Amino acid sequence: MHDNFGYPTLNYFQRDYPERGNESDVDLLTLLKDGYFLIGHGDSTEYFQRILQNDTSFRVLIGVRDLRDVLVSQVYFQWTLLEELLGPCDFEKKLDFLLENNDIFLHPRLFVISRHAEAILALKSHPRSYVVRFENLVGEEGGGNKCLQTITMHEIAKHLNLEISFRQLDPIQRILFGDSGTFREGKIGTWREKFTRVQLDYFNQKFGELQRALGYTLN
Repeated sequence: MHDNFGYPTLNYFQRDYPERGNESDVDLLTLLKDGYFLIGHGDSTEYFQRILQNDTSFRVLIGVRDLRDVLVSQVYFQWTLLEELLGPCDFEKKLDFLLENNDIFLHPRLFVISRHAEAILALKSHPRSYVVRFENLVGEEGGGNKCLQTITMHEIAKHLNLEISFRQLDPIQRILFGDSGTFREGKIGTWREKFTRVQLDYFNQKFGELQRALGYTLN
């Protein structure tokens, strides 16, 4: 398997969703070769921690995003599943449900945002981990900044011991936005249009500590 830029990758998502595969930790490590990249969600953290402890050649990139935008994205991404659980309902009711229940395990396919955030925090302090903000990487099309995007991409390459020039970055930047199977809108701050005042107050009370720990404000 290769990513959109031609780099060989192995997908660790099947650890969260067994129907996608049954590769064991040992199988994945056997398949990994120099130059390969292993992709996974926050629930893969324990596995990545074991790799970092046992093999000093590995580097970890951790993608983070404002948890309020993550929740908005989750509503749309898991719309069908939420209606299986709640019956037909509007966005506001689905968001209410996630805000009230996103710290407990209710369904094997329902993402638990607090669990993912806590997993990221457990991993981010490792010296061979590098935290990448969605807001810094998304670029102008997502409401970000191209200069900051360029700097961030260079920092990622540096962390991975890759040499990349500005000339090489340009074609990557041109196809980076929106080229994903889970892409919907990819905009910074969409939560401002979706959260009610009551929902925002509830979020700040319940998830504010995690939000700050990830480096985001509550404004």
